[in-house]
Amino acid sequence: MTNTDAAISPAAEAFTIQVQGIQSVMPLRPTDPRHARKVALKHPQTVGVFQKCHHILLHYKKASEQDSGWVLAGRLKESVGRALLEYPMVAGRLRWSNDQKMAGRSGELELVSNDSGIRLVEAKSPMSLDEFLVMKDREDAEGQLVFWEELNEQDPQFCPLAYIQVTNFECGGYSIGFSLSVALGDPLELADFLKHSAKLHKEMFRENKAPVFYLPKLKASKLLPEPNVAKTRKQPSQTLLYSLNARNSDNEDISDTSSLAVLKRFALSCVQDAERKLGISGGLEFALLVKDRETGDLTVEVGPEGGPMSPSPELKCTKWGDRDSGFAEITFWETHRPAGVAYWVGLRAGEGLVMVSSARGDAADVVVTIPHGK
Repeated sequence: MTNTDAAISPAAEAFTIQVQGIQSVMPLRPTDPRHARKVALKHPQTVGVFQKCHHILLHYKKASEQDSGWVLAGRLKESVGRALLEYPMVAGRLRWSNDQKMAGRSGELELVSNDSGIRLVEAKSPMSLDEFLVMKDREDAEGQLVFWEELNEQDPQFCPLAYIQVTNFECGGYSIGFSLSVALGDPLELADFLKHSAKLHKEMFRENKAPVFYLPKLKASKLLPEPNVAKTRKQPSQTLLYSLNARNSDNEDISDTSSLAVLKRFALSCVQDAERKLGISGGLEFALLVKDRETGDLTVEVGPEGGPMSPSPELKCTKWGDRDSGFAEITFWETHRPAGVAYWVGLRAGEGLVMVSSARGDAADVVVTIPHGK
């Protein structure tokens, strides 16, 4: 869920889309053996963190007479299905361990690669892509170009963790919006999935063959609901990436990055540095996700709490955003690059997100996302 407090601009309010079709995309073959990752919730309120997701939006102008969002969406059903063979967790589901329904309490979930699939949404807009790209307050309307439904916290096992929305504009241009739960990983991991999918897509469709699944050939049987703008409202934010290598540090406090206590202190140091760099005075409520790179297990806490590292380690960070993520290089057809790119995390106003990915021993990455003005 994202921020719904601020008013949407008139231009964004006038922008509309119509959903034309929704289908599931499963891995091309059953995942065998199935994988399961533990997801430990240390506080009752942390279950709400799984309402948050990464949104990646790519805009493409029409590359050729045969190119369209309808064709691309049909091909994505095949290429993403193949990509999910290497990333089965993206097509998985969260479930309470031992069939517990423990919403509102601390407990343990599992992320299971049960091949339930992701959702592929096809939509259209009466506006041209050129008009949209120059529209005033375009950022307020971009939330309509991604699709996300909140997880049922009491019984999440039927809720997709990933959505793709392809929106066809009047001119023949189109956008591809990816929405992926934070339970699946940090932005670096999800960028790898997108780049792998695009690489397979280009390899599979070098001959420009028609897709097996092509929505315009099908007669719509009913009018589908439009996405809820309140749910997909874009909250401006900035994301900073930090890395820790204990071998290159003289700080004895970070000698063991497999220690949750050490990672929490390092994460707090990164949060304070990010707030200082972005001119934030504090007061944000952070959710902390710590992922073990070797097992994939996830620990979710409120925080980071406690004290930062002392002495504070030398912190270097890079910005992750529209221009710094590498998304502008993603191509699904030959060298046809996006005409526009956007990345944001679905957050409420006053919320922040810290994601820590650690390997046993001496290395860790910290991703800090903070709400920030346009």
